Amino acid sequence: MDDERRWRAEQAAFAAEHLGWHGAAPRRPVKMMWWSVAAGRGPDVTGLISRLWSGRSRRPGEEQVFVALFAADDPVGSRPFLVLRAQPGGVTSARGRGVATVHGEAEPGGVLVVESRAGTIVPAEPPATPGDDAPSWTEVDAR
Repeated sequence: MDDERRWRAEQAAFAAEHLGWHGAAPRRPVKMMWWSVAAGRGPDVTGLISRLWSGRSRRPGEEQVFVALFAADDPVGSRPFLVLRAQPGGVTSARGRGVATVHGEAEPGGVLVVESRAGTIVPAEPPATPGDDAPSWTEVDAR
Protein backbone atom coordinates (compact mmCIF):
# COMPACT_ATOMS: atom_id res chain seq x y z
CA MET A 1 0.00 0.00 0.00
CA ASP A 2 2.90 2.37 0.71
CA ASP A 3 4.24 1.80 -2.82
CA GLU A 4 0.94 2.91 -4.34
CA ARG A 5 0.77 6.00 -2.10
CA ARG A 6 4.33 6.90 -3.10
CA TRP A 7 3.45 6.33 -6.79
CA ARG A 8 0.36 8.57 -6.49
CA ALA A 9 2.41 11.38 -4.91
CA GLU A 10 5.16 11.09 -7.55
CA GLN A 11 2.57 10.90 -10.37
CA ALA A 12 0.71 13.98 -9.13
CA ALA A 13 3.94 16.00 -8.82
CA PHE A 14 5.17 14.86 -12.24
CA ALA A 15 1.85 15.59 -13.96
CA ALA A 16 1.63 19.05 -12.37
CA GLU A 17 5.18 19.84 -13.49
CA HIS A 18 4.67 18.42 -16.98
CA LEU A 19 1.29 20.02 -17.57
CA GLY A 20 2.83 23.35 -16.58
CA TRP A 21 5.56 22.80 -19.24
CA HIS A 22 8.36 22.98 -16.67
CA GLY A 23 9.72 19.46 -17.02
CA ALA A 24 12.34 17.93 -19.29
CA ALA A 25 11.35 14.27 -18.86
CA PRO A 26 12.47 11.49 -21.20
CA ARG A 27 10.23 11.19 -24.28
CA ARG A 28 9.26 8.07 -26.20
CA PRO A 29 7.16 7.97 -29.38
CA VAL A 30 4.47 5.28 -29.21
CA LYS A 31 1.26 4.06 -30.79
CA MET A 32 -1.74 3.97 -28.47
CA MET A 33 -5.16 2.41 -28.44
CA TRP A 34 -7.84 3.39 -25.95
CA TRP A 35 -11.32 2.21 -25.07
CA SER A 36 -13.96 3.00 -22.47
CA VAL A 37 -15.85 0.79 -20.09
CA ALA A 38 -19.47 1.89 -20.11
CA ALA A 39 -20.65 3.89 -17.12
CA GLY A 40 -22.55 1.79 -14.63
CA ARG A 41 -20.94 -1.46 -15.75
CA GLY A 42 -19.83 -3.28 -12.64
CA PRO A 43 -16.50 -5.06 -12.28
CA ASP A 44 -16.20 -8.83 -12.66
CA VAL A 45 -15.63 -10.90 -9.52
CA THR A 46 -11.84 -10.61 -9.75
CA GLY A 47 -12.10 -6.85 -10.27
CA LEU A 48 -14.45 -6.50 -7.31
CA ILE A 49 -12.14 -8.48 -5.03
CA SER A 50 -9.16 -6.45 -6.27
CA ARG A 51 -10.94 -3.16 -5.54
CA LEU A 52 -12.04 -4.28 -2.11
CA TRP A 53 -8.54 -5.50 -1.27
CA SER A 54 -6.80 -2.34 -2.51
CA GLY A 55 -9.38 0.12 -1.20
CA ARG A 56 -9.93 1.56 -4.70
CA SER A 57 -13.38 2.67 -5.64
CA ARG A 58 -15.15 4.09 -8.63
CA ARG A 59 -17.80 6.74 -8.47
CA PRO A 60 -21.20 5.70 -9.89
CA GLY A 61 -21.59 6.82 -13.50
CA GLU A 62 -17.87 7.45 -13.97
CA GLU A 63 -16.65 6.11 -17.30
CA GLN A 64 -13.28 4.39 -17.18
CA VAL A 65 -10.83 4.79 -20.05
CA PHE A 66 -8.09 2.23 -20.59
CA VAL A 67 -5.01 2.83 -22.76
CA ALA A 68 -2.68 0.28 -24.34
CA LEU A 69 0.76 1.52 -25.45
CA PHE A 70 2.75 -0.04 -28.29
CA ALA A 71 6.25 0.61 -29.65
CA ALA A 72 6.14 3.16 -32.49
CA ASP A 73 7.34 0.59 -35.02
CA ASP A 74 5.15 -2.33 -33.90
CA PRO A 75 3.36 -4.09 -36.78
CA VAL A 76 -0.30 -5.09 -36.85
CA GLY A 77 -0.97 -7.88 -34.35
CA SER A 78 1.67 -6.76 -31.82
CA ARG A 79 0.93 -6.89 -28.11
CA PRO A 80 1.18 -3.70 -26.02
CA PHE A 81 4.14 -3.20 -23.71
CA LEU A 82 2.09 -1.21 -21.16
CA VAL A 83 -1.55 -0.62 -20.18
CA LEU A 84 -3.06 1.98 -17.89
CA ARG A 85 -6.34 3.34 -16.62
CA ALA A 86 -6.60 7.04 -17.40
CA GLN A 87 -7.91 9.81 -15.18
CA PRO A 88 -11.25 11.18 -16.43
CA GLY A 89 -11.20 13.81 -19.16
CA GLY A 90 -7.95 12.75 -20.84
CA VAL A 91 -9.26 11.86 -24.30
CA THR A 92 -11.97 13.37 -26.47
CA SER A 93 -13.65 10.15 -27.66
CA ALA A 94 -14.74 6.86 -26.13
CA ARG A 95 -12.29 4.81 -28.17
CA GLY A 96 -9.64 5.17 -30.82
CA ARG A 97 -6.03 4.70 -31.83
CA GLY A 98 -3.17 6.90 -32.93
CA VAL A 99 0.35 8.03 -32.30
CA ALA A 100 1.45 9.67 -29.08
CA THR A 101 4.45 10.64 -26.99
CA VAL A 102 5.08 9.26 -23.52
CA HIS A 103 6.79 11.74 -21.21
CA GLY A 104 8.43 10.05 -18.25
CA GLU A 105 8.93 6.39 -17.37
CA ALA A 106 7.21 4.15 -19.94
CA GLU A 107 7.35 1.04 -17.74
CA PRO A 108 5.17 -0.82 -15.23
CA GLY A 109 4.73 1.39 -12.17
CA GLY A 110 6.33 4.31 -14.05
CA VAL A 111 5.45 7.95 -13.53
CA LEU A 112 4.32 9.34 -16.90
CA VAL A 113 2.01 11.47 -19.02
CA VAL A 114 0.87 10.52 -22.55
CA GLU A 115 0.25 13.29 -25.09
CA SER A 116 -1.58 12.83 -28.37
CA ARG A 117 -3.99 14.63 -30.67
CA ALA A 118 -6.79 12.90 -28.75
CA GLY A 119 -5.75 14.56 -25.48
CA THR A 120 -3.37 14.42 -22.55
CA ILE A 121 -3.61 11.22 -20.56
CA VAL A 122 -2.59 11.02 -16.92
CA PRO A 123 -2.74 7.56 -15.30
CA ALA A 124 -5.26 7.06 -12.49
CA GLU A 125 -3.20 4.21 -11.03
CA PRO A 126 0.24 2.72 -11.70
CA PRO A 127 0.68 1.55 -15.32
CA ALA A 128 0.98 -2.23 -15.61
CA THR A 129 2.22 -5.05 -17.78
CA PRO A 130 -0.65 -6.09 -20.07
CA GLY A 131 -2.64 -9.22 -19.32
CA ASP A 132 -3.75 -11.85 -21.81
CA ASP A 133 -6.93 -9.87 -22.55
CA ALA A 134 -5.06 -6.74 -23.72
CA PRO A 135 -5.84 -5.81 -27.33
CA SER A 136 -3.35 -6.30 -30.15
CA TRP A 137 -2.37 -3.38 -32.40
CA THR A 138 -4.67 -2.93 -35.37
CA GLU A 139 -4.85 -0.42 -38.18
CA VAL A 140 -8.58 -1.07 -38.63
CA ASP A 141 -10.49 -0.26 -35.46
CA ALA A 142 -9.98 0.14 -31.74
CA ARG A 143 -11.13 -2.57 -29.36
